[in-house]
Amino acid sequence: MKRWLFLVMFILAPIAAAQKNPPAPGMTRILVPTVTRSTPGAFGSIWVTELAVVNSNSAKTFLEYPRVCPADCSFRSDIESGAYRDITDVAKTQSAAPGIFLYVPTAAAPLVEFSLRVRNLAVQSRTWGAEVPVVRESDAFTRPFGLLNVPIDERFRHLLRVYDFTGETGVVRVEYLSIPAGTVLFQTNLALFGETVKGPSGLAYPAYGALTQPREIASVERVRMRITPLDPSQRLWAFVSFTNNESQEVTNISPQQ
Repeated sequence: MKRWLFLVMFILAPIAAAQKNPPAPGMTRILVPTVTRSTPGAFGSIWVTELAVVNSNSAKTFLEYPRVCPADCSFRSDIESGAYRDITDVAKTQSAAPGIFLYVPTAAAPLVEFSLRVRNLAVQSRTWGAEVPVVRESDAFTRPFGLLNVPIDERFRHLLRVYDFTGETGVVRVEYLSIPAGTVLFQTNLALFGETVKGPSGLAYPAYGALTQPREIASVERVRMRITPLDPSQRLWAFVSFTNNESQEVTNISPQQ
């Protein structure tokens, strides 16, 4: 009897874990990996993101996200059929996660389109910045996944960002592998920190962790990176950015399936 009970618990535990912090019924969760307004950075840079949405549905729909607004307003923002919207009123997270979740009605979500770009105002006469993917929860990873053909160059600042849709504090494994052999050059366990701030449809912010370029790989020209979940409930996504120390131009590398 005890053995049977143990087997049932062993089977059901991952199912229960996978249901942590699901979106509200009828809603789809979208990860916006970075949102910032005039944030100072290295070498005199001033970073902003530009987040745009278009509702291509034939009917009005709405978004829910953590908003800065008067005390009597809600997380919900209506968007008319065919309407374009710049989102500039996002509330900041307390845990330093740079990203947020947007919630869209599931029936409308396939025809709600997004654009996210990051740029440096200090050099805006030379560049309009770099696109950052906006990620639907169906594209999150529950298995090891990779960032391929990642350059290593001391003229660039390197930052890996990892997100967990569950919003739960946890740990993932990050490995830097040689190309083409796949030898592990460096590995570490990266902590992801979550917070409990919630809107009507669920968590407002993902769990998040970041890693700068480890000195152990400074002598190689390029690597591939592998991110591995260490908990069966984790639903991960990641990208790595490179910022040139002179031009301040940004290159982003994200997983492609």
